[in-house]
Amino acid sequence: MEAKLSNLVRIFRRQLILICIFLLLVNYSELEAKKKKSDPEVKLFLDDSQLDNQEYYNKLPLLSLEAFAGALLMPKTSNFKVINYNYKLAKAESKIAEEMVAVSLGMRKEYVKIEAEGKSLLSGNLEGSDAEISETVKAKLEDLKTDKAQLSESQKVYFLSGFIYLASSIVREKTILESSKMFINEAKNAKGIDAIMYVKDIPYATNVIVGLPVLLSTQMRTISEFITIAKTQNIEIPKDVTDNLFQ
Repeated sequence: MEAKLSNLVRIFRRQLILICIFLLLVNYSELEAKKKKSDPEVKLFLDDSQLDNQEYYNKLPLLSLEAFAGALLMPKTSNFKVINYNYKLAKAESKIAEEMVAVSLGMRKEYVKIEAEGKSLLSGNLEGSDAEISETVKAKLEDLKTDKAQLSESQKVYFLSGFIYLASSIVREKTILESSKMFINEAKNAKGIDAIMYVKDIPYATNVIVGLPVLLSTQMRTISEFITIAKTQNIEIPKDVTDNLFQ
């Protein structure tokens, strides 16, 4: 009897140990999943392994011009699905512009770090541990404007491509702003059942009308600074881009 009882105790202990191990593994898996979920995913446009490949970076100006042509073709519309889609495109183009300019400044690693933190490398107002990066960006841009520093040929290509992507974002945003105003005017004039279809998108469109002019003002200052740099660095910006940008 005692032998059977002792055997049952040993079996129980082994099962208890196995359960504890299983629970530890489950908790570890959950913690790892939460950790991965909390880590921001940095989506990059450029391929790090190809940055110095001439054949690769020489294609970028053409890609940026195609994006710019697409921005010019965006129609003014009160269709909010179209407005929202183009707003996402404008944000993406702005991010690509920043990424390319960062590469042209030799600040690829810094860009990836700041992007992972959900900040903007070119904002000029980074704080805390990132303040030094912000000051470095300002100093590099100033040196390029005053011709104290020179961009290499590959850096010029990245800078030009970034300029055009930013111009594309600006052109698209201008149309988005006008389209959002059209949407709000239609919403105000809608009556009865027709008014219901506008309700959920009115707050978003209102935020666009209020916030986008501030963003556009900042971007126009940045693009003007980039034009000065292009002149001192002998970077030829396509006339079609500047003509349509300042319309």
